[in-house]
This record gives sequence, structure tokens and C-alpha cells, in this order.
Amino acid sequence: MKQRKIFDIHTHILPGVDDGSDSMKTTMGMLKMAYNQGVRAVMATPHGSASRVSPTQCRSLLEKVQEQAQQKFPDLKLYLGEEIFYSRGCIEHLNNGKLLPMTGTSYVLTEFPYSISYRELYSAVRELVWARYRPILAHIERYRCLRESDCTEELSESGAYLQINFSSIGASCLNGTTRWCRRQLTGGRIHFLGSDMHNLGSRRPELGKALEWMERHLEEDYLREILWENAEKMVRDELV
Repeated sequence: MKQRKIFDIHTHILPGVDDGSDSMKTTMGMLKMAYNQGVRAVMATPHGSASRVSPTQCRSLLEKVQEQAQQKFPDLKLYLGEEIFYSRGCIEHLNNGKLLPMTGTSYVLTEFPYSISYRELYSAVRELVWARYRPILAHIERYRCLRESDCTEELSESGAYLQINFSSIGASCLNGTTRWCRRQLTGGRIHFLGSDMHNLGSRRPELGKALEWMERHLEEDYLREILWENAEKMVRDELV
């Protein structure tokens, strides 16, 4: 399989911040696993609503992770954002700096209740867009309303960007979630990918099986876009 350069936009690598990494040792272990699979850029996205530390402390933590990572993986780039659980107050918190967009851009990684209705999801997307943010919907395979309605294209047209997890692509073809994710990919409806890594056990970065499937079924240009190029545009705050 061809070695790919990958930008992982959804991770929980900051130690001791949320339900992700519990130590710097775990963080370095996850980064090593990801790096060995082709990851060359990582967006740290701790849960904004559950974070026990401030954005300033998150930035300081990322600097410490960067210092250690540079010794082992000198070409690995690290960035900071947050996975924000949508609520009516989140736009105000984004505006006043209490919640973080993706590396200071207009892109916002946004999570919702898994049981949210499509109407509520669409309304939330429009509110974020009206506030001049570009919402990236985290792990969209988890939202029942999208799997039942299959309105992902309409959501994109309304201003949303769609992210799915590598692990959901690489599972068994007998898995309904995996089949749905693969249909979204072959339809060209996904913009970003993430490992959503939390630890070295049940939620470690596992990209290999997903990459094998994508290599066989996706066009080269689209594959480059969702693995690297779209994320680079996001970091530059350019339109994807």
C-alpha cells in the first residue's frame, strides 16, 4: 500500500484535559502509532464543554507536547482546536475566546447529541454559518438522523463540512455504519477524516484498514483532498 501523508483533524492527545490521553507517555504513544501510519499533522481537539482547563492552559500543554514530539518526530506538525458540543451559548463563547475554533480559523469542529433530529441539526448549522463560522460536523456516522435521512449533501450545501472516523471506514463490510460511511465516501460527500484517538487501547489510532479500502475505491484526487489538502486549506482559513 502506498505511504500517504495524512492530516488527522480529530484527536484527544492533550494529557489530563478530557477523557482522552491520561499522561504524556500515552500522548507520545498515540503520536508514535499515528506517525507510523503516515500521519504528519495532528489537530488536538479536546472536548470544549468538558475541558477542565482554559484555552490558555491548552495552548501551554500543546507546546509541551510539541517539544517532546519534535525530538522523535521532527516533521510532525501539531495544531490546537476543540471539539465543541453545540449549545445555544457556544457562538458567544467562540466570539469571546472561551471556546476554540480550529487553530484560530473560522472552522469549528462541532459535536451534537447522537439523537438530535435533522431539523435541529440543520438549524444549528445555519446559526453557526450566520455567525460566520464554518462548522465541521464531528463523526457524522453517529447521528441517527443522518443515517436515516441521508441528507448529507443538503447539509453541505447549507454550509457544513463533514468528518468521519477512520475506524468507522475500516470495520467489517457487514457493519451497517461502515457501509454507510463508504457510500458517503464513494459519493464524494466527506471533507475531513480523523482518528478520534483517545488512548492506546480501545480508542487508539487505527488507520490501516480504512486506508486499504480507500486506496481501492476512491479516486486519487479525492483521496489526497480528504487525507491532507482540505485540512491544509482549513489551517490557512481558506474555503474547502
